[in-house]
Amino acid sequence: MMAAAIALVSCKKTEDKINDVQVSLTKGGEAFAVENVEVSLRSSANATVYTALTDANGVAVFQMKAGAYEASATLYQNSNIYNGTNSAVIVADGAENAFKLDMVASKTSQVIIKELYFGGCTDDADKHFQYDKYVILYNNSPVEADASKYAFGMLCPSNSNTASKWMKDGKLSYTDYMPMWAACWWFQGSVKIPAYSQIVVAINGAVNHSATVSNSVDLSHADYAMYDPEVFSNPKAYPAPDASIPTDHYLKTRLYGLGNAWALSTMSPGFVVFAPEGTTTEAFVTNPDNIEMPANAMQSAKVPLDWVKDAVEVFDNSKMDANSKRILASADAGYVRFVNKHGYTVYRNVAKAATEAHISNADIHVTTDDKSKWNTASTKAAANESAISAIKDGTTIDSFADVETALAGKQAAGDYATKTEAQGYADAKDSAIAAAKKAGDDAQADANALETY
Repeated sequence: MMAAAIALVSCKKTEDKINDVQVSLTKGGEAFAVENVEVSLRSSANATVYTALTDANGVAVFQMKAGAYEASATLYQNSNIYNGTNSAVIVADGAENAFKLDMVASKTSQVIIKELYFGGCTDDADKHFQYDKYVILYNNSPVEADASKYAFGMLCPSNSNTASKWMKDGKLSYTDYMPMWAACWWFQGSVKIPAYSQIVVAINGAVNHSATVSNSVDLSHADYAMYDPEVFSNPKAYPAPDASIPTDHYLKTRLYGLGNAWALSTMSPGFVVFAPEGTTTEAFVTNPDNIEMPANAMQSAKVPLDWVKDAVEVFDNSKMDANSKRILASADAGYVRFVNKHGYTVYRNVAKAATEAHISNADIHVTTDDKSKWNTASTKAAANESAISAIKDGTTIDSFADVETALAGKQAAGDYATKTEAQGYADAKDSAIAAAKKAGDDAQADANALETY
């Protein structure tokens, strides 16, 4: 009996200790007592996200195991946006485990990034096609916007999961600028955007890509194109733009790094729009005093934070345990998780339901549940394929009951199909009917064969 008891004791696992963890909001170093702000803790070990609401003192309380975490929060208050990120939350057994989350006012801009497409899709040979990137700028105001001085840059390192030379003790070493890697792009002349209107800028290939890659997009009618063959000569990345795009709508660039193309990541870019003050982008990036290189091949322009108009931080969904922030909180405290090669795009998530309800966004199909101001969506072709696949059993649509079940599930949850999903359901129904008709015809043919035997 004693031997059995000893065996039982030796097999018992020691449970991990659970610690009380406090995250207190601050603003400018002082307590920021705001209630019901959702604070997130993301585990550095497995990317699991935990959330808690602040109390009347602006304090969120968690029960956590020992480990490394990143705290973040976004607050909308009196038409202001506050963002906060703390990447140095180290929970230890038996320690006080009290941390601060400094909330920084986020600047709002008249012209914002509405959409960024960079991940590419699969071509008709099932290979990755990545030369169809674009960005959409939107005038989010009732008056005309002047975007003539706007420029585009990408953060270094180019991928979110790459170790950053600017990360020191879990914090970014820069506070008043952001490093724009390799090159920046700028408009040549006057760029005016009417009220509540947009312009499309082709980052690669201002041509009709869908003519050769059915899953891709038509950029032949883009308003502007990043095209400067004297600097970037890669013909795959920069074919001659469609003749309908005026040459003065070609953006210019200067290479202060390396490469024959602007290497915007297809997995996890940090993308920035900025407008220089008191100088031009060309003059700024030409001045060697504005370029730093903390490591080989990391030449980056130190663009002042005050110049930044908008930014989007993208994390590689397959490497959440290795991702790190590159964009400062005042520009974008959050991030969007992304999977490339599937025709997905990143779009601004101001209000998910309102965004999808808008007629110009009728083809959006949300593919990730992200709490930042960004979300991912698929292109029309990819969304249609997903909608049909969602109601298949294996590779065959067995019956329209699958369609009815899918729709019933959406309605029960108060979630209604987008235009693309509805088209997918309709296509599925047609396929089911065609499959049933074919089965009937085959059965009749078999019967006829038996009769004539």
